[in-house]
Amino acid sequence: MQPPKRLVGWLNCESFLTQKLKELTGDATLKVLHQSMSPTNAWEREILLVNDPGVLRRDILMYSNDTPCWYARTVVADSTYAANTELFARLNHETLGHLIFFDTQITRSSIEKYSISASSIEYSWLPAALSQSARILWMRKSTFHIHKTWPLFLMEIYLPGLVQLIAA
Repeated sequence: MQPPKRLVGWLNCESFLTQKLKELTGDATLKVLHQSMSPTNAWEREILLVNDPGVLRRDILMYSNDTPCWYARTVVADSTYAANTELFARLNHETLGHLIFFDTQITRSSIEKYSISASSIEYSWLPAALSQSARILWMRKSTFHIHKTWPLFLMEIYLPGLVQLIAA
């Protein structure tokens, strides 16, 4: 299955998506839905290969002009967090995007793009108001490293609102 042509540039974008959205629409607003230290779940152990007992999990929604454009989940293993507490403290006043794209100590090491549906575990992360049964959404999963040693993971699920804004 191939993504909609309009979405390919967004799936392949390796720069700051928030800036790209702002340039396209004139507005990019981030809402933090949840951020806390949590026990590592099965998906994080099996897919991300996180062996630590806990993670920092941060869920956000990015909006443009009140339209939800993407949902993102960041996962940081306890060991990565403990080794870089000053860096993660910056999340209190900076976005993750600013940390990733404007801090030279963080580099992307991999990116995967794939579709998800109501039967995918990633689909269950979406707030109920954004979930629509049997709808195909596109996701990308990126791995970043701090000082080329400490991994952090960013999963972005592109929502129908982004596709509509791209088409406009």
